Amino acid sequence: MLRLCVSIFTTGKVVILDSGFCVLAAIIALRKKGVFSSALIKKRRYWPRYVPGDAMAVHCANQKVGECDSLRGTLDAVPYDLFTLKEPEYLMKVMSTYGGLIVPSNQKESKRVWKEGVETKTASFQYTEPFANHFNYRHAVDDHNNLRHGLPSIESTIITHCWPVRVFSFLLAITEVNVFKAFQYFVWEKNQVPSSIAQFRRRLAKAFIDNEYLNIEEPKGSSRAKKRQRLEHCLRAAPRHASKYVGGRWLKQSRAKYQQFVCRGHRCKRQVRTYCSCMVGHWLCKDCHVQHMIEVLN
Repeated sequence: MLRLCVSIFTTGKVVILDSGFCVLAAIIALRKKGVFSSALIKKRRYWPRYVPGDAMAVHCANQKVGECDSLRGTLDAVPYDLFTLKEPEYLMKVMSTYGGLIVPSNQKESKRVWKEGVETKTASFQYTEPFANHFNYRHAVDDHNNLRHGLPSIESTIITHCWPVRVFSFLLAITEVNVFKAFQYFVWEKNQVPSSIAQFRRRLAKAFIDNEYLNIEEPKGSSRAKKRQRLEHCLRAAPRHASKYVGGRWLKQSRAKYQQFVCRGHRCKRQVRTYCSCMVGHWLCKDCHVQHMIEVLN
């Protein structure tokens, strides 16, 4: 867990953990590195160390649904809190190195409906800070897993009993979703995001097949080498409203939907919006692109 958080040490950011990480010594170790965190507490065979779960349940037995409480403690000179939230059928517990019994601003009301005998009861309340963050961000891992397992998934198509291959397929699937989310957040505009993870998989697979970073040397003049060169020099059209290509990205500042530009071929003045994939933004008509291909292949 510490290795996963190395990039955010000393930033004061908050990490929301599920019950698989509910080890008090672990969140204390994160706090010493300048990272706050909270983890959902669950009892498996025993309660986690330093968590008096049964005593907390007895203490909160008469509370109303939605009421919160906390137990303050210290471990290795680092303060922490064990927070509780009364639910209709159980007591929710969270260990945390940040927050308090404070309701965040603009926090929406939550509602619970349950039955006591034949009577239906309801309760409305607002989450305090640790619980609000838990419910707001706990879905991040679930969303990632849903994308990773979306059919046809890499792990379901690589059928094997070989442990190293299973680990490789898992890492490959994790990386695929990480790349998808990174492009979605940092690169793509709203109108560029694929409608499904399957579409992104197709584009990623094609990029792997036509990987320009794989320097596979083949006999000069072979049909395979010529085919690879042709794939690297496709004639493509600029996107709508494109004005120019700068810093690895199209600038879409043109008023015209299909803005045309002067071909840069030798003594060619045609108005076009096409270019060769090897020189993005270098305008070429079909005839000049053919000449360009002849020069490259020779």
